[in-house]
Amino acid sequence: MTKPDSKLISIEMNPHNYVIAGEMIEHAGLSSKVILLRGTLSDVDDTLEDLLIEMVAPHFDFIFMDQFKDFYLPDFQLLKDKVMLGKGTGIVAETMGYNEAQNYHNYLKGHRKELETEIYTSESLLPCKLTVSTYIADVINLVT
Repeated sequence: MTKPDSKLISIEMNPHNYVIAGEMIEHAGLSSKVILLRGTLSDVDDTLEDLLIEMVAPHFDFIFMDQFKDFYLPDFQLLKDKVMLGKGTGIVAETMGYNEAQNYHNYLKGHRKELETEIYTSESLLPCKLTVSTYIADVINLVT
């Protein structure tokens, strides 16, 4: 976020966590750089589209997914369908070891021409499985 107009957009569905996140952003002096939205991705997808237009950004550069694991695939598909992903968008999905994330994991394995993916695992104190993907599909916007 070194560019002057760059922004970090965070979506928080838990009302209590939303308040805490807002206070932390304010305390850190990052209110001009961080946009905090309340709800789920499907609640705020139109707002995200408006923000991309406002920021004159063709798509998101980076997506970090750490929501309910069974929402990974539907949320990815929503971002893709709304053309918020572009060639080179980085996507990190955290704690992929859960059964609920299996549909997204299967999608990644079956769509290698669309996403280049590396899987990282850790068996340390807190075992985890992390996927790091790069969206490589060419995006075509059709205007009718």
